[in-house]
Amino acid sequence: RADIAASFQHVAVKHLCLRTKTAISWVKESHPEVQALVVAGGVAANKVLRRELESLARESGVKLVCPPPKYCTDNGVMVAWTGMERLKGGIGVGEIPESAKPEEGEFVELRP
Repeated sequence: RADIAASFQHVAVKHLCLRTKTAISWVKESHPEVQALVVAGGVAANKVLRRELESLARESGVKLVCPPPKYCTDNGVMVAWTGMERLKGGIGVGEIPESAKPEEGEFVELRP
């Protein structure tokens, strides 16, 4: 079981680093002033991922910024609570769009 978990983590971290490397490259082309990569939420608590992203950030010329691990929890509850507070306050609640199709400028293709 430990081998399966370690193998999964290895592949997941490798995939996340590859996607992050691509994202950093794209951001540097369009926004060269960006100097930091911020990683938060539950995924940022993973020591192996932090180590690999630190190496990637260094190679890419950006600084990795992560909260302390004790604050890196699943943010699903925080997102839900924020949504509830916004709903109660009437903030960000608008008309339902006529179509699910994004308007011009609302859609970004992230795949090469």
